[in-house]
Amino acid sequence: MIAYYDTGVLVKLWVREALSDEVADFVTRRGRAVPFTALHEIETKNALRLKIFRREMNAATLGDAMTMIDEDRTLRRLFAAAPSWTEVFMRAERLSADVTQKTGCRTLDLLHVAAAMVLGCDEFISLDRRQLKAAKAAGLRVTTIE
Repeated sequence: MIAYYDTGVLVKLWVREALSDEVADFVTRRGRAVPFTALHEIETKNALRLKIFRREMNAATLGDAMTMIDEDRTLRRLFAAAPSWTEVFMRAERLSADVTQKTGCRTLDLLHVAAAMVLGCDEFISLDRRQLKAAKAAGLRVTTIE
C-alpha cells in the first residue's frame, strides 16, 4: 500500500504548526517512506519561503526546515516519486471535469490527486476537505489527521 501525502500535511513535519505533533506521530506509526514528487518539492519550498514573507518564520528556521527535508531524503523517509507529468495533467483535467463543480477543488489540489493516481497510490492523506472529496471521487481511500 502506498499512501500519498498532500503538501499541506508534509509541511507540518518540518515546521511547527497546528497538528505538527499529530502528523509526525501518524507518519512515524505508519513506518513507510513517503513519496515526494517534484510537485511536492516546489510547493513545499515555496510554502516555507512564503512563511518568511508573512513573517511567520525567520531565515534560520527556513534553513533548518530545508535541512530537515534533505535529512528525510537521506534517511529514506522520503523517496523520489516521478510520475509521468503528461499523464498527471491529463488525469487532473478529467478529474476536474468530473468533480470540481461538486467539490470546489483547486487546480493544484487536483494535480496532487492525479499524481497519486498515476503513481498507483491507494490512499490519499490531506487536511483539505475539498481535496479529500476529489480523491474519494477518484477512487482513492482518503485519510485526514485530526
